[in-house]
Amino acid sequence: FVTLVKQQDATRRQIATRLREHTTKKDLLKIAELALSADFLVRATIQNAAVLKQIHASTRVPGITGTQGEQLEDVIIEADQIAEMMNLSSHTLDHLTDSYNTVLNNNLNDIMRFMTVWSILLTVPTIVSGFFGMNVPLPFAHEPLGWIITIIIAAILWIALGLLLNRYIRKN
Repeated sequence: FVTLVKQQDATRRQIATRLREHTTKKDLLKIAELALSADFLVRATIQNAAVLKQIHASTRVPGITGTQGEQLEDVIIEADQIAEMMNLSSHTLDHLTDSYNTVLNNNLNDIMRFMTVWSILLTVPTIVSGFFGMNVPLPFAHEPLGWIITIIIAAILWIALGLLLNRYIRKN
């Protein structure tokens, strides 16, 4: 198990380095696979240590000499150490995935905020120009510069709404 722990740790470090440079879906999937295999290895090492402890606790193991008993105790200690190493590695992977999940969620929130602001801002000109599609009398309808005046009104409303949204976003 020690070589597996070392391989897994080296792989985790490589993926973490790549993720710091550029986050890709491929690396995120690899880190998720690594976390899953670490969980399986944690369970396996804990079970191995438990079996070794049961063997040691059993008083009816035939043919075990004093030296073999000491060797069994050493193996139990090593099994416990490997189980703890795997547990630590698994926790490290969990923290790494949690950190990247947090970063990705923050990025998604920023993108959604940006998209929401732009969708709100783009509705203002649509609403103002939509009034001209109705069959009702409108101000500036018979003015030669009526369309320009309407565009200026829409621009003023658009800028005012943009400033309000900017102030609201910066406050929060």
